[in-house]
Amino acid sequence: MLYLFNVVMGGGEIADPEGSEFSCLDDAREEAKQIARDLVAEELQQGRPVEADWRIDVTDEFGNVQAVVRFRSIVMKPRLRIVHSEPACEVTPAMLGNAPFLDHYHCAHAVRQEIHAIAANITETFEEMRARLAQL
Repeated sequence: MLYLFNVVMGGGEIADPEGSEFSCLDDAREEAKQIARDLVAEELQQGRPVEADWRIDVTDEFGNVQAVVRFRSIVMKPRLRIVHSEPACEVTPAMLGNAPFLDHYHCAHAVRQEIHAIAANITETFEEMRARLAQL
């Protein structure tokens, strides 16, 4: 299937004029991540900042957004381990073409994951404290 990688930087967009063929969306998403890594490296080598809202919209040949790869997900590593990774809701095919929905969905999903990781870290800390207190 043909996928296009449109780079969105702030208010501007650089459209992919040719695209590339991939057997599945996961492969196209991995390619988008590599493109983002390359662009981040180039920007940083030139001494330019990478903005938090930059992203790559992976679209099909008809312009329907199939995936969004945010540059911040490439640059920033997760601060906490993820305990639960299942989505908060089922994404339907109709939702995939709605870029604002996808943005909101991915942000909400990331917040949910971070909340679960924080809760797990708090639980682990309390368990360590209880074990130390028991040794006293």
